[in-house]
Amino acid sequence: MEDHVETLPSDSGAHTIFDPKLLDLVPAKVAVANRIVPIGLSSGTLVCMAEEPEDPFLNSRLRFQLQRDIRLIPAGPDFNEVLREAYGGDPCPETEDLVSAVTTLRDGPLRGGAKQRHRTWTAAPKVIAVTSGKGGVGKTTLTANLGIALKQMGLDVGVVDCDFGLSNLHVMMGMRPIHKMPDVLSGRVPLSDSFETGPGDLSVLAGATGSPELAELSYSRLQKGGISTEALKRLFDIVLLDTGAGISRSNISMLTNADEALLVVTPDPSSVQDAYVTLRVLTERKPHMRVGFVVNDVHDMAQARDVSTKFQTFSAMHLGCQPRYLGSIFHDRAVEHATRSRTPVYLSNPRSRAARDIRALALRFTGIPTDNQNLFERIAARFTFA
Repeated sequence: MEDHVETLPSDSGAHTIFDPKLLDLVPAKVAVANRIVPIGLSSGTLVCMAEEPEDPFLNSRLRFQLQRDIRLIPAGPDFNEVLREAYGGDPCPETEDLVSAVTTLRDGPLRGGAKQRHRTWTAAPKVIAVTSGKGGVGKTTLTANLGIALKQMGLDVGVVDCDFGLSNLHVMMGMRPIHKMPDVLSGRVPLSDSFETGPGDLSVLAGATGSPELAELSYSRLQKGGISTEALKRLFDIVLLDTGAGISRSNISMLTNADEALLVVTPDPSSVQDAYVTLRVLTERKPHMRVGFVVNDVHDMAQARDVSTKFQTFSAMHLGCQPRYLGSIFHDRAVEHATRSRTPVYLSNPRSRAARDIRALALRFTGIPTDNQNLFERIAARFTFA
């Protein structure tokens, strides 16, 4: 095939003619995950239009995945249509090709008196505790939106509000649940019937708001009440625990009983310091705990890289461990609007930068072949800084 470059006008819509030989150079799964479409060859370099060509790590990631030199150019406003025309089907993360690669169908448990069928992630079910060193870093917002993103990819996802006494997950999602966690602990409602459907068909177990007697709940108390990690994993493929912030005994007990922990950090120095303290206590209690972290509310990639590198380096020097960097979420006013409207940004503004960042994080949960590596190791292996 002769070297050539085809330019793609931004208003070309979904009627662009692609050279099949070019499309053969980029597997559909790689194109969808990285949001690119190959459009030409120039002196052996594969030219691709990309939704986010300014991402400094995209080029190096593609060079590794495709084993050739890559040049990226900005995509036009009709990129979704172009991607669909190039590879067929729905190019969004919930595309059936991606779903079928990582999920299968099975009979689900009885919930609310109705038997459901849902998709099952081919890996073992996971309980992921989402936490932070301090409050106000976007932990609950990330948990809700990540859960919805994973749900839309075909996984059966449950979210449990474990910020005891100050539970507000259901408020942020605009829900008025009939059942809450105290109903399960008291035995009035079985765990399988306690989850209620929230935005994006996400299954949510609300906590107890303003309940001093429940503010210091521990995992052992939950376990006695029937809310154990094993019980949750029998109901869902992935369970996200929206835990409290900091190093209270209650919070640490939840973190150490999860399969893995996800720390939410912001560039604020106090957030980084408190996240480090939380990581220190967590690793002291459970030395081999799998921990990843996300840098939230960043203004550019340089800031994300600076925070993540410092956090990893300091942790390695003083704790002998290096939490896995899983990505960043840009500062986006769409999140503020979504919070005020009590609708997750992933649904209210799916084209926003924050929603795209959350979608990228969710893709890393599902777009990597399952093997004997733990979840965060597979994510880090594919998305390490160049």
